[in-house]
Formats: sequence, C-alpha cells, structure tokens
Amino acid sequence: MFLIKPEEAKRFSNALDLALLEMTNECIQVYRGLAVAMFNYVAWETPQWTGNAAANWNFSVGAPDLTSDSTLKTSQSVVDRLMGIGALEKGNAEAVQIAAGRNEGRQYAVTLAAPTYIANAAQELDGTVYASYLEENPNNYLRPENEPGAMMSRG
Repeated sequence: MFLIKPEEAKRFSNALDLALLEMTNECIQVYRGLAVAMFNYVAWETPQWTGNAAANWNFSVGAPDLTSDSTLKTSQSVVDRLMGIGALEKGNAEAVQIAAGRNEGRQYAVTLAAPTYIANAAQELDGTVYASYLEENPNNYLRPENEPGAMMSRG
C-alpha cells in the first residue's frame, strides 16, 4: 500500500501538467515546421512562366486564403509572353521570395486546433485560376523545364 501525501500529489500533478504543456508546444513546433517546409516545397516546385503562380501561394490557418496579386502576371508584355521571352522555370527565387515575404509570420498562427492551408488562386490573363493546370498538366500544358508539374501530389 502506498501513502501519498497531499503536497506530493499536488507536485506530481503540477509536473504532469507541465510535461503535457511542453509536449503540446513541441507538437505545435513540429507541425508548424512541417507546414512551412511544405509551403516552401510547393512554391519552389511550382512550374513558372512569369512567376505569377509561384508568387501567389498563400499560407493560412482556419480557412484558405484565396487572394492573389497580379504583379508578376502583368510584368511581361503580351508579345514577350507569347514568344516566351523572359519565361521562367520552376525554382525561380524572385517569385518564391515574393510568396514567402507576403506570408511571413503567418506560421505563428498554427495550432493543433485549426487546419492549416496552402492555397493558390493565381489567375491567367483572362482571369482563369490556373493552378489545376500546373498540377495536372493536361495535354502537356507545361514546357519541358517545368515538368512533371504535380507540385502538390508529389509533396
């Protein structure tokens, strides 16, 4: 038979509470790190022409962020765009840095209680959201330097 004094039981209970809090915080840090790594992965692996798609990845908690910025989409003239002049390939640092900069600090909202989203609503010149084309590559939509696409399904 064990006899536990009330003050020892309280110390033990406090130690368990502290251990649980530390484990929870560690889990959040691991989950946050994984989410940031996945965000960086998809941004670097996104096939590019102007860099618009890679620059428009959004990191959010609780609900997807479907905002987009057309700065890179409109930075090429229509003629250059049609001729492929200035076309980029996946891994272009400028586009990825734009996405990272726009999402800086958002990872601190990550908790275990809410889902984390990595979303992209980049639009083509005609206003069509085209991330699915980059992911699925229908009819060999992508140039060879950007294949195989599928930045999310490979992640």
